[in-house]
Amino acid sequence: MYFLGAELHPGFDLVSKALDLPARIKQADLVITGEGSLDAQSLAGKGPVGIARLANELGKPTIAIAGHISNEVRHSGLFKQCGALTDFDLPLETLMTDTANLLSRKVRELSDLLLLHGQG
Repeated sequence: MYFLGAELHPGFDLVSKALDLPARIKQADLVITGEGSLDAQSLAGKGPVGIARLANELGKPTIAIAGHISNEVRHSGLFKQCGALTDFDLPLETLMTDTANLLSRKVRELSDLLLLHGQG
């Protein structure tokens, strides 16, 4: 890298700048983010955690949605609400075949909770 005069930048920072995430998040009432699995590795710098940290800096509540969410992430304080498909306690096959419907149900459930508690 030195030979080429390159600089190392965190991936999230580059994506955030390219998408103008701060401006987009400022306009939002609620931020929803997620991925397949949120765990200790996610807390070390994956995209959903970067989004949550940015949203928190801007005073916006954030919901995490994933196939699975570890207790470390649930109790990290980064997210107002966390919802995983595994919360439904259904067979893996059902979770995989009915993913879109279950994700919609989980987002509705969590956003309703935020509204009920005046956090949205």
